[in-house]
Amino acid sequence: MAKRQMVQANLIKNSIAAYMAAIELHNKPNISYRYETVTLLMMNAWELALKAFVKKYIKNKSIYENDGHTIRFDKALSYVNEYKNGKKKKTFLAVKSNLEEIEVYRNNVTHYYCDELEPYIFMLVAKAAINYVEFMKTSFDKDIMANEG
Repeated sequence: MAKRQMVQANLIKNSIAAYMAAIELHNKPNISYRYETVTLLMMNAWELALKAFVKKYIKNKSIYENDGHTIRFDKALSYVNEYKNGKKKKTFLAVKSNLEEIEVYRNNVTHYYCDELEPYIFMLVAKAAINYVEFMKTSFDKDIMANEG
């Protein structure tokens, strides 16, 4: 397997694992720090999926910065948004907006803390989960709801 395909396959595999962990944790009702962790895992799943998308479809963009680190979430999101909306206008704008809203919470949870997560974060994460399933199906032919992983 070529290095490009190997990297892409591993990004997809880890992305799906993070998504499944987020869903499993979400369904456990009596765990402290549950929604903070679900938010972290869901955003990790999306970040890896976006990087895999860039690797697969956007040949003139790299997932690596000059210092050898991978690009940040917002850059990967921007690349995918530009690519998808270039193919069909406004096709990815709602997904992008949803993820940008969740990113604010993710950053607060990661770098500080939240006294209380806003009630609408639960709806945003639920929509991100639905969007993720569709994104994986259309972008990588992965029907994760059918346990194909």
